[in-house]
Amino acid sequence: MAGEAAGNPDPVVPSPTKVSDKDSNLMAVHDGQHRTTVMIRGIPVQYHEEELKAEIRSLGFGKAFDFMFLQRGKKGANNLAVHDGQHRTTVMIRGIPVQYHEEELKAEIRSLGFGKAFDFMFLQRGKKGANNRGFAFVNFKSPSKALGCFVRLSGHVWKKHQTSEVQAAAVSWAVIQGLEANLQARRQAMAKQADSISGTARLA
Repeated sequence: MAGEAAGNPDPVVPSPTKVSDKDSNLMAVHDGQHRTTVMIRGIPVQYHEEELKAEIRSLGFGKAFDFMFLQRGKKGANNLAVHDGQHRTTVMIRGIPVQYHEEELKAEIRSLGFGKAFDFMFLQRGKKGANNRGFAFVNFKSPSKALGCFVRLSGHVWKKHQTSEVQAAAVSWAVIQGLEANLQARRQAMAKQADSISGTARLA
């Protein structure tokens, strides 16, 4: 292919890293090379397995899959699908090049069609303050916009600060949800970071 001949590397989505429960309740992983099984969430609970098969086939995956298990609830009427996006507005974005500044990240997300859709962002920086820690929290003004970002940004190849290994975004729902809760969490994180820096200065 032309891209391969030019030496353009394939996008690399970050491999699983140890992130605390406060950082995320869902680790989005995509190595793509050897995995063949996916978990699909957000399915309306009224769906039956044959309906789901038919819909996936209609999207161009006719005979591409050989197994499906749509688990049903205790009474058997509805499936156990849960749609996290119904009420959530805050996403965690990982795989961000560490050189990104918050204003650059805001500009890039806005350029994807989310101009004034979010009201909070926290791209935490490392102890020395030069680089970020590779993840950010963004709160949207509505669950539908948050879900739109979840879909649009998953696998997005960042426009700036790329290295030999092209970095792409991985998106998950954040544990802390909502504007006020995130503002409080940011204040606490900044205070903790300031205490850490102060303590280091005293030791020096």
